[in-house]
Amino acid sequence: MKNAFDTALEHILRVDAIVRQLDESIRPQAFRILTEIAQTDDNEISKEDLPIPGLRDFASRYGSTTPAKNVVALAAWLFLHTRRAVIQTRKIRALAEICGLSIPHRPDCTMRYASHHSVRLFEKTSEGLCLSTYGKAYVESHFSQRKMSLEFENLSKD
Repeated sequence: MKNAFDTALEHILRVDAIVRQLDESIRPQAFRILTEIAQTDDNEISKEDLPIPGLRDFASRYGSTTPAKNVVALAAWLFLHTRRAVIQTRKIRALAEICGLSIPHRPDCTMRYASHHSVRLFEKTSEGLCLSTYGKAYVESHFSQRKMSLEFENLSKD
């Protein structure tokens, strides 16, 4: 099985072959655009790349009938289990498919405009969309496993 580096290298070499045929004035922009497209076309995600244990419980607890809220919940799941602020939309799609939550066709647009109290939860960086500082605090306070376990302990005491 190929590792992520080999896959990325193949994408870059394919894009480079196409870009070399274009006019020199548009090569940098074309390379950037085609590289993004090539990376999002690869929808194969192995189960090892996704934190799955407890996902169905999390989805039943925080899942919503609103697809946009499901995107934020799945992004929170990824952040809490990987501690990486960069959120990949293909992982959001894969998690939604696994746990049966409905999400919008373009989760990247949903994340780009997601906010709480008029403060954006995600910001665009060179690596893609990632949780803002406020977004990290929001995820920690609203979706944390510690909070869930404390609520469970309180229920069991009753």
